[in-house]
Amino acid sequence: MDIYIVRHGDAAGFQGYVSDAERPLTDAGVQRMQLAGHGLERLGVKPEFILSSPLVRARQTAELIAVALGMEEEVQTRAELSPGCEIIELERVLETLPDVKSVMLVGHQPDCGLMIDLLCGLAGTPMKPGTVVLIHLREGVAPGSGTLVWLKEADDLIALTTD
Repeated sequence: MDIYIVRHGDAAGFQGYVSDAERPLTDAGVQRMQLAGHGLERLGVKPEFILSSPLVRARQTAELIAVALGMEEEVQTRAELSPGCEIIELERVLETLPDVKSVMLVGHQPDCGLMIDLLCGLAGTPMKPGTVVLIHLREGVAPGSGTLVWLKEADDLIALTTD
């Protein structure tokens, strides 16, 4: 299975929001994720599903990428991808998709980086806002079961949209 792990785009600060869950992407974050989504399209990225944390900024990121990939109907919100997500939650989510060959997960730091590190046997994988990582899982969700295929920051993806 191929897993695309995405950290949400640039989010608004805490001021003016009752809870962390309500913080949206900034205007620049929206624009950058739209362009990054088109960069993913240029790379030929086409997961079968896009699963997102329920927090506003992650849902926005998932929806913007889905539009760029022509996958608006394939976005699902999953509470298991909320901040604090651990490998066991990831395993539970993926067990609900037994025949899926590729899936995109949109979440938060430090969870995204920790999942990548655990799956691929790495340490300290950088995950700036808008970063997308492709991991190939050989056998299920287990420590060391993945191979990091590529890591693209938002700027790398945006650069693909300019000819």
